[in-house]
Amino acid sequence: MLLASLLLSASAATVDINLVEKRLTEVAPLRAQRLSQDAPPIEPTFYVDAANGSTPSGLTVVQGHKAKKAVAVTVADASIGQMWAAINDESSKVSWTKLSYIEVFEGENCKSGRKVLQYLPVSFVTNRWWVVKQTQNQPLSDASGGRMREVRWDSIDERPTSATSQSWMSSGMSLAFTTGSWLLIDLDGEHTLVEYYTWSDPGGNIPAGMASNFAAGSLADTLVKMGELAKAGSKCPVE
Repeated sequence: MLLASLLLSASAATVDINLVEKRLTEVAPLRAQRLSQDAPPIEPTFYVDAANGSTPSGLTVVQGHKAKKAVAVTVADASIGQMWAAINDESSKVSWTKLSYIEVFEGENCKSGRKVLQYLPVSFVTNRWWVVKQTQNQPLSDASGGRMREVRWDSIDERPTSATSQSWMSSGMSLAFTTGSWLLIDLDGEHTLVEYYTWSDPGGNIPAGMASNFAAGSLADTLVKMGELAKAGSKCPVE
């Protein structure tokens, strides 16, 4: 996992750790406005490693649950507007991630409140799909002048009804639950500190603990791919 993390983090940026620490101090009071108050704490060393161009990740045990919360940090070589456009662009994620199918069945791509079906092929076990509502934290963005942004997803019970979505769902099984968020912090107008958090239970016969370990190992890939999409240009407006 360490070798993979080092290879995948090659496209992450390096910045002065003093800049990162300064921005973290500045935005600390705004964290009380986060949608994801349940996000796990981040080790201070993660920020040091991220400033040095790595993408550290880790797991946090949740009392009463086998599934662990996973978190990762990176410094993206892209502006906060570019990163925001990338992480909210559902229409581009099949091309840039391991997801095989995505459908926005209520709301609009790029917009807050959209409801999304996502389908992931999984080796050796039944493929998994999930349906989430994506919520953007506009009050946090407003309070920070756009220099701190968050989007959170949560599992919902609603299901899309299109023939295509029904076909995809019938070829896999749903996650027991999934929730998490992207938190973006502008550093200098050209680089963005990214905190990514996810908590998912795969359901079925996959042990939740094993799935959590797998998820932590794949976080670096997710962050790198979104950074690459941000630089390439997504279909969402850069704001």
